Amino acid sequence: MSVSEKIFPNLCALGEYVKRFQPAVVWLLAADVVFLSLRPFPYMFLSRRLLNLFVQKAPFSEVVFYAAALVLLTLLLSLGEEIFHTGFSRRLERLDYDMFKSMSRKTAYLDYSMLNSDDTREKMQSASRAINGKNVSTLILSIRNLASGGLSLVLVTGVLLTMDRLLILIIIALVCVQSILNVKLKKLRYDLDLRLWRIDRKMDWFLKFCITGEYAREIRLSQAQPFLIRKHEQYSDQYYKEYGRIEELASKDRSARTVLTAVQDLSLYLLAGWRILTGNRTVGDFSMMASGAATFRSALFDVIESVSEIRNRCRYFMHYRLYMEMPGVFYSPKEPPLPLPASLEDSVLTFDRVTFSYPGSDRKVLDEVSFQTGFRDVVAIVGENGAGKTTIVSLLCRLYDPTEGRILLNGTDIRRFDYDAWAGLFSVVSQDYRMFTMTVRENIGLGQEQTQERLVSAAEKAGLAHLVEKWPQGLDTMLIKEFDPEGVDVSGGESQRIALARGICRDAPFLILDEPTSALDPLGERQVYDAILELSQERAVLFISHRLSSTQFADKILVMEDGKLVQSGSHAELMGQDGRYRELFEVQARYYRED
Repeated sequence: MSVSEKIFPNLCALGEYVKRFQPAVVWLLAADVVFLSLRPFPYMFLSRRLLNLFVQKAPFSEVVFYAAALVLLTLLLSLGEEIFHTGFSRRLERLDYDMFKSMSRKTAYLDYSMLNSDDTREKMQSASRAINGKNVSTLILSIRNLASGGLSLVLVTGVLLTMDRLLILIIIALVCVQSILNVKLKKLRYDLDLRLWRIDRKMDWFLKFCITGEYAREIRLSQAQPFLIRKHEQYSDQYYKEYGRIEELASKDRSARTVLTAVQDLSLYLLAGWRILTGNRTVGDFSMMASGAATFRSALFDVIESVSEIRNRCRYFMHYRLYMEMPGVFYSPKEPPLPLPASLEDSVLTFDRVTFSYPGSDRKVLDEVSFQTGFRDVVAIVGENGAGKTTIVSLLCRLYDPTEGRILLNGTDIRRFDYDAWAGLFSVVSQDYRMFTMTVRENIGLGQEQTQERLVSAAEKAGLAHLVEKWPQGLDTMLIKEFDPEGVDVSGGESQRIALARGICRDAPFLILDEPTSALDPLGERQVYDAILELSQERAVLFISHRLSSTQFADKILVMEDGKLVQSGSHAELMGQDGRYRELFEVQARYYRED
């Protein structure tokens, strides 16, 4: 067993989650254990007394007394167990929900670089299945069964030792045989589940291609449905073949239980019958032996089964724990974070020989890139696809950290600042922006409370004003018709304007635009860049564009090629040089010139 699979570390981690989310589970579990353990004993003792009274033809009043005592005690213990078990079960349900929420929060704040890792995605899915499969609830229920079984076992063993020790030995032997079989079956089940999880992930992946909007159009235009269906069916057949093996294991387990229970019952009847026939025991003793044997067998099996189940469920819970304990860099700095400068008015942002390679790759996406920019500067980054333009933005916003070199704000490495505070400096409109199934207002504000005036102003600057006026509910119109048939489906250009409004509306000192006008016509592009010029009076602007006509109003242009910064300067300065920028500009300008 690996260190991560060991029971103790996983139970300690589970205890911390229970303490954090649902501490009442502990005392509800204790009460449930006590009532559950005591439930068999009124019947065990009082039924013996009642049967002996019947045989002895005792007075009816005495029979009534013991019968009433039996019913009353059984009722009180059953009601008490039901009350505490109901509260216990409700808390367990809530604990599952709280732990799933905690996992969602962990995912939301996980380092972006880690999300692109296959290992992270594998751990994420395994952790999700561990929670959704009620493994935490089952683990805690197994702890309850272990405690109640152990308490019942102590009590009933004392009873049976006064009755017949041979019966105890027979039951122990049968339960041990069954438990050995169960341990082996559970290990096989766990191994099969791991394989099923991997297959199911692939099934979901190929099904997603067919139904998700961003893939569905391409799939249909390429007529790739038969290929994807074949791939899905291939994994589906594999999944149900493995699932069939799980059902076979469950059938074997049920068969083994049936046979071993029959052997125990036969042993009980023969042994108890012999004791009665030889005159050593009464009919009431037979009832007590039968009840005690059933309780002993159930309690012993619960103890052994619970230990096995706890170990097994810890294997599942381990996946959740390992995911939740995945170390991050951004939210767990080695040194206490520094506060940001009180004012950014005269701040200087510096890339100091920054080199970067994506995790798992040796290729340098950026190679010793160095430049400086001041607050309220308008900076344009140009270059062909794959030149490293978007990577500069990713590093600046700390989606990743440089492999080598430093990014500095007023001479301080940005990794020293609080991550959330640093991220709050940027308003980013990325080239792969997304529209959410929410209202236009929520899509623009995206979680931040904004005044009506600010929303309207952002919409106007992004060229959305005429669209907002024609939409049925204005800013409160639902985007996409997935949840609301009265919602609107927007075009690429319209969605880009909404994304621009989102970036403009966010009150951040740095505005970053990655291909902000790729889906707009020339007039729309002009309108957007006029708005950017206006915004540059109150914040720094950095934008990436393939259309070099938009770079003419930038204070500084950075020209990237193969991960290197090959030129920098204003439009006039770069056009006066015989370099890459002039070459790119001339190529594009050629298409706008008359023959």
